[in-house]
Amino acid sequence: MGSPLGVLFANLNMGTIKQMVLVDTDLKPAIYYRYVDDIFMQVPDVRRLQQLKKAFGQNFRYEMEKDGKLPFLEVTVVERNGGFHIAVYTKEKNIGMCLNANSDCPDRYKTNVVNPYIDRAFTHITGWKQVNEELCRVKQVLINNGFSNGYVEGIIKRMVKSHAISEE
Repeated sequence: MGSPLGVLFANLNMGTIKQMVLVDTDLKPAIYYRYVDDIFMQVPDVRRLQQLKKAFGQNFRYEMEKDGKLPFLEVTVVERNGGFHIAVYTKEKNIGMCLNANSDCPDRYKTNVVNPYIDRAFTHITGWKQVNEELCRVKQVLINNGFSNGYVEGIIKRMVKSHAISEE
């Protein structure tokens, strides 16, 4: 990755591997989603996972769910009631630092820090309760980095309207 051709090569490589490995119906997982070189799969047991690992080759790394949760890209996938729900994923080592509002930089840079934090709450989470919890967390992170409560609240209200979500 890092090269302009990186995504093309990753897609070509992963597509080739998928064609070779997942054509075998014994190995085919119940759920298979891929984004560039990251794969989300659901397999019935560890034995099947080991078979897939062997078939994909030595560069295949995997994570198992813990407590019904699995981080994947920017989300945490949570198994609940026979289905999946998603929430924003934040690494344990994240200490909540971002561009400080008092930084000497154009305002558009500051806006471009705040908007994605808030937008992720609406696009990466299922359930209003969880959206509200994430917005509270994000608001605190932004306030800790010098953004005013009123500024953050204004952006949240604008995004609530744009995502057509009622605050009930």
